[in-house]
Amino acid sequence: MIAALGKKWAWFVCRYAVLVLILAAIASVFAFQAGKKIQVNTNLEALMPEGAESVKTLHNALRKTGSFASVNIVAWSDDPKKTLDFIKAVKDKIDTYPWVDSSQFSQNVEVLERHKLLLLSLEELQELERKIDENYPIYMAHQAAKALGRDVRIHLRDEGLEASSTDKLDTEFIDKFKNETTGKPQTERLFASEDGKTVILVVWPRPGLESLNDAKKMVQDSQAVIKTVKAEGLNPDVKAGVGGRIANKVAQFDAILGDVKFGLLGSVTLISLLIILSFRSLVTIPSIFIPLVIGILWTLGVTAEVIGGLNLITIFLALILFGLGIDFGIHNFSRYREERRAGKSIEEAIEIIIVDTGSASFVAALTTSVGFYSLMLTSFRAFTEFGFIAGSGVLLVYLSMYSVFPALVVVMEKLGIWRTEKSGRHVIEMRRMPRVQQQKKNRIIFYGALVLLL
Repeated sequence: MIAALGKKWAWFVCRYAVLVLILAAIASVFAFQAGKKIQVNTNLEALMPEGAESVKTLHNALRKTGSFASVNIVAWSDDPKKTLDFIKAVKDKIDTYPWVDSSQFSQNVEVLERHKLLLLSLEELQELERKIDENYPIYMAHQAAKALGRDVRIHLRDEGLEASSTDKLDTEFIDKFKNETTGKPQTERLFASEDGKTVILVVWPRPGLESLNDAKKMVQDSQAVIKTVKAEGLNPDVKAGVGGRIANKVAQFDAILGDVKFGLLGSVTLISLLIILSFRSLVTIPSIFIPLVIGILWTLGVTAEVIGGLNLITIFLALILFGLGIDFGIHNFSRYREERRAGKSIEEAIEIIIVDTGSASFVAALTTSVGFYSLMLTSFRAFTEFGFIAGSGVLLVYLSMYSVFPALVVVMEKLGIWRTEKSGRHVIEMRRMPRVQQQKKNRIIFYGALVLLL
């Protein structure tokens, strides 16, 4: 039954190759449009299951407070006043942006200062009381001796404390205690270093702005404000930059995207080189890579519609699918060229790769996808999404390889772009390769493998 279906599909592809390519192109366009909506979530909570208590607690807190993330604009100079003036100028400009909910470079600590003893633990309060009981009578004795001009001994009956003016006084504790109790209470505390040379402006975004595009816009706007303030000539010596969780989110995404691009470019380049060296034909590249790219594109479209986005783990699936799917293309190309050189017609060669090679590849694709789908049984959200995308991706790449590949080959043959018809005698003659040519082939294979290792 499977063989009969394969033969019918081979006949259909050969007869309506252009139609198959058009339908594949239309599906790819829809997949591309859907894939453009994919968001990459770099937050760690995106890896956890939605039903986890920690995730629920976090989401409830975010609904009430808006966001825990902020954009931090950091400024530094040798003059604390210049640094503070620069931050104030940045605040005036950044507050005009619609995504800004509030910003601050200081915190009102009047209430905390007034009730700061309530913030101490029981052990800290007991230690403070011990130091007061120990130093207070000594301090009184020292003050009395200073006024009378002679040594004095004091006994406090109600408290049960006594001390002499000759006892050693902890002057450091007394000075600190006097400053804390008699000095003017601090009402505002800057987000600054101890020397005041570094000041931070914390910018809080409006609720609901959690996407990566929103984060990029916030960082870009903050950088633009810094450039504007510097361009206006206000303290040009001040050095400033953008940091915080939102800036880190953008930096993490850029780093991940750079790694994916580098890995994909490197793998495509090396595999292309190996394929060209092995088959000695440039036509192998479009024949194998076009169906592979289309299959990966379909996978991204399905991912966008079903899951909606990628996380820190699933973002690398394009590389994984590229490595898994390239095998189908290599097997198909090699078998098709072999059959055509053996004297088979286009239709016969297509039927062989779909019925024979396709059956074996289907078993391989099915077992691989089932292995990936089994990850969906886990409660870890990252593995669940990984299993769905990878399992679906393997099947979609297989579908592309046995629909787009044969249709593409048929069109290329009919247009004269690729001519592979050779007799069986040609294959025999190729096997009787002179020794010099065989050595040359061995060198090519050796250097190709060496390049891949490097």
